[in-house]
Amino acid sequence: ILLWTAIGDRYEGRDYVLRRLKLRTTASRVEAEIRRTFPSANITLIKGGGGVFDVHLEGALLYSKQTIHCGQFPAEGVVTRLLQTALDD
Repeated sequence: ILLWTAIGDRYEGRDYVLRRLKLRTTASRVEAEIRRTFPSANITLIKGGGGVFDVHLEGALLYSKQTIHCGQFPAEGVVTRLLQTALDD
């Protein structure tokens, strides 16, 4: 499972710090949720740029803040439900 999180460098001052904190907090929360639900999961956090927050499972994109979910971070439980659905198929 890849959690691709990125912090864009286009922000300055307080906005940049708040966005950076939100990305880190969200990534940590999603990672913890995945570890609770799938204890043996191999999770890799990848740092990038441009405000990206994507989740991949074995190469398949399951969640993308920018391209699929209209700029929204995942609500609690969304990523684990997507993972469970993908694993059940």
